[in-house]
Amino acid sequence: MSIRELVARALKHCSKLKKRPQVVSELNMLTRLGVTENMLSDWASPSKKGLRFPASLIGAFCEATRCDELARFVMGPRLRELVEVGERVCSMGRTLGEIEDRVARLAGQGSQKKAKRKGTTKAKPKRSRKA
Repeated sequence: MSIRELVARALKHCSKLKKRPQVVSELNMLTRLGVTENMLSDWASPSKKGLRFPASLIGAFCEATRCDELARFVMGPRLRELVEVGERVCSMGRTLGEIEDRVARLAGQGSQKKAKRKGTTKAKPKRSRKA
């Protein structure tokens, strides 16, 4: 896959949420450069081989399109692997948290069922009223 194809793909996928003028506006707000819709279209067009997407816009482009494929593509393999490992760790942390919540919930239900089977439930001690 080429940078040109990734730019086109990001624009296509983000078009459900925002149109090109919005992407251009965000790019200009983030970079303070004079990017136009025509420039953006040219960078994504397979027929415009002589025009190249500026590397200085990659971060802003990824932020504006909410698609980080282009940034990942230009990363070296070592950095890309570090990002992927970090994502897996985050995912595992969420999964572990969900498992812990389920275990705690099930443990709580288990002790309630045991008490019901025995016919005893933990009752709060009655307080004596002082006159």
